[in-house]
Amino acid sequence: MNIVYAAMWLMIAVILFSMGLRENKIYLVFSIYFVFNCVWWAASFFSKADMFHGTLGWVFRGITAVFLVTGCLFYVKEKKKNIEE
Repeated sequence: MNIVYAAMWLMIAVILFSMGLRENKIYLVFSIYFVFNCVWWAASFFSKADMFHGTLGWVFRGITAVFLVTGCLFYVKEKKKNIEE
């Protein structure tokens, strides 16, 4: 099942990347995050390491939190720019 999730995250990343090139740069930030998700789930499939528990689980959560905060900051910046225009 992990490989299905990896493929799903990759498809989402490609869609967001194409949207980011055409519409808004915030999609590029999230496409990077979804590529990270793809690699993480693929590593979980191909390796014997338990990627979502213990130290690796906390690393995954930390990186997810960083991308969430970064995405929120980009969103607020874009929103303020649109209101001022």
